[in-house]
Amino acid sequence: MKIHPGDVDAVVERFGGTIDVCTFGYDDALQGQDVGIAVVLDSVDDATLGRLHEWTRRHLATHQLPQRWYVLREIPRNARGKVNRVTVAATCASLEPVDVRRLLRSVRASPDQ
Repeated sequence: MKIHPGDVDAVVERFGGTIDVCTFGYDDALQGQDVGIAVVLDSVDDATLGRLHEWTRRHLATHQLPQRWYVLREIPRNARGKVNRVTVAATCASLEPVDVRRLLRSVRASPDQ
């Protein structure tokens, strides 16, 4: 299915604590392409990431859910200040994505939740 990255961005931008976001496609052997997301948050901890993950599950269709998550200090922009999704995807490809399974186990095991 066609996924519009701007639609995913709009949902994540509404999550409290989101400073910046960029959704992009990445090559996947099974799906052809899948959804990746780079986020800049005001607080980077398991609880915040867990809440953001839950937020996306509640507000996006299953096929829109990001499969790879990257937390960045800033989203790369061109000289005009615009986001180039290809550049963001290339930047993220050189990074280790968030281990979402470990994150969700950690959040579920936390007594604060």
